[in-house]
Amino acid sequence: MLTTWYLPSFYGDIRLESTGKQETKVTVYGLSPQEKLAMTELLREAEKQRVVGPCWNPSASRLLDLDSIAEQTLELKAPISKVQKLLQKQLKPNREQVSVVRFGGGKMQEMTERLLQDIDQGTSATSDSTTPPAHASKIATAQIAKPQDKAVATTVASPQLGCPAPDFVQAEVRAAAVLRAFLTPEQLEDFLKEQAFVATGVDTGKNYVITSRHARTKLAQTTRSLYCINESMPYCVHDWEVPAAEEMLSLLVHLSIPTKEMYLRGIRDIDHLS
Repeated sequence: MLTTWYLPSFYGDIRLESTGKQETKVTVYGLSPQEKLAMTELLREAEKQRVVGPCWNPSASRLLDLDSIAEQTLELKAPISKVQKLLQKQLKPNREQVSVVRFGGGKMQEMTERLLQDIDQGTSATSDSTTPPAHASKIATAQIAKPQDKAVATTVASPQLGCPAPDFVQAEVRAAAVLRAFLTPEQLEDFLKEQAFVATGVDTGKNYVITSRHARTKLAQTTRSLYCINESMPYCVHDWEVPAAEEMLSLLVHLSIPTKEMYLRGIRDIDHLS
């Protein structure tokens, strides 16, 4: 099973691809200062001499120019799960994060040790037998993937109340490309037309409109980035530390994973905080 793992962080420009058993290709493009720090740590780890197993890549630091804006790639003899774990820890060190995987045509699943093992070994993905019984009726069985199938994964920070909103410019474009990889054809069509789409919460079965904070016309109707259609009620849940498209992806991820929808619904409006 081939997997592409997106680490949006701010720009959506660090991409990991499993190219074989225990092998990962890292693609970088126009790194931000925080991403440069994360990649510096990865290069240091890649060149480390190991007691067991080969060095990930002894020439890693000489193969990448972290100050360049050009797209660059680096091949590592390391499982994709270890590479992403090291990077995401450096990219958002003080944020709670959620990792998910989406198979072709299937629903999203929160990343588990079993799925990580399947991805690292390049074997077929199986449903997680450790799913809590309380959610069994609300979760579709994971699609069984063949070794040659492709899957997309991402690690996002949990939304939070935050302000003021920064200016991201080009970061929005690349973040939107990552978001599109996780949308259904219907959601993608709506996103391209209105910068908004409908998603169903896995915990309650309620339908929500997820809207870009830049879609002013649509926000005039929904008032917030997260709006419950069934309740005709907006939820004041946002993350202004990341581009709008990355914020939308995080909301979609949390609606799609058991218990995470209830986390979103439980975030209190700042107007009511003491």
